[in-house]
Amino acid sequence: MPETAVYDTLYQGVDYSALNWAEQMWVKWYVMIGNPIIATGLMSFLMHEVSRFRKMDAKNVSLIMLRVTTDCLFWTLHSLDHY
Repeated sequence: MPETAVYDTLYQGVDYSALNWAEQMWVKWYVMIGNPIIATGLMSFLMHEVSRFRKMDAKNVSLIMLRVTTDCLFWTLHSLDHY
């Protein structure tokens, strides 16, 4: 969906110059994604992950990075088996 259509659909009647910086970034995020459900889900996931990694020490982060790497490798190999 083109950006102007998203602006017109989601933010009809909104004065963008009256929004503060955070609100403008929020609008840009929703317009960039183009689907409010996906945009909200992605933002929720990203905020969750940032808060999780902020609480960890170096040992836990390295273990999680190892797990993420092995998960990615597993799913890549798993998806290649189906082609």
